[in-house]
Amino acid sequence: MKMWIDLDGKLINQVMEITKAKDISEAVNIALKEYVKLSKQKQLLDKK
Repeated sequence: MKMWIDLDGKLINQVMEITKAKDISEAVNIALKEYVKLSKQKQLLDKK
C-alpha cells in the first residue's frame, strides 16, 4: 500500500476527483475499499 503515500500529490488529487470525496481521508477510504474489492476479485480469478 506504500504506493498511495509515494505518489500522494497526483494520486490523491485524482482519487478525490474520481470519487468526489470531501477530503483526503475520505478519498483514501474509498480508494482502499476499491483496492480490497479488486484484489478479492483477482484472487477469485487466480484460483480458477
